[in-house]
Amino acid sequence: MRLLVKCPSCSQKYDATKRKIGSRFRCRCGKVVQIAEPQAHEAAVVKAPAPELPRGDQTLLLVEDESSVRTLLQDTLERHGYHVIAAEHQAAALALVMARVDPIDLVITDVVMPGGTGPELVQALEAIMPGVPTLYISGFADPVLGQHGFPKASHFLQKPFSAGDLLLRVNQILTG
Repeated sequence: MRLLVKCPSCSQKYDATKRKIGSRFRCRCGKVVQIAEPQAHEAAVVKAPAPELPRGDQTLLLVEDESSVRTLLQDTLERHGYHVIAAEHQAAALALVMARVDPIDLVITDVVMPGGTGPELVQALEAIMPGVPTLYISGFADPVLGQHGFPKASHFLQKPFSAGDLLLRVNQILTG
């Protein structure tokens, strides 16, 4: 009988036929998984602790033109302690920033939006908040991004991405 296990973090499947129940191994994603005793008529389950997602208390400017995506990202970030100022386009983002007294710690912006691109927004923000770190997000591929002035050396997250990917990247930028 063949015994397959699946890592709950990355869904990578492994043939565990020659491994003992209770044994542990490291998945390609880096998580340690353990082979558990299979239940009657079930495949073995892999026990791995849920990854601890980073939390923060910094202020983030989120600029995303799709309202459902913007709401989802804002909710995810706020549930993990971040203070989020959300805008649907460049003009709204600039107005929000101009009205603020407190600093913004990170800008998260879509690259391609109506009314101005993410790189154009960041260029305008440079005059107000020099050196503020930026995380670009986009569902477009490299050729399209190049047409919109996307700087290649920037922090970037390709859509679609998971909440964990977003939180890890935000934490990496803010603490790195």
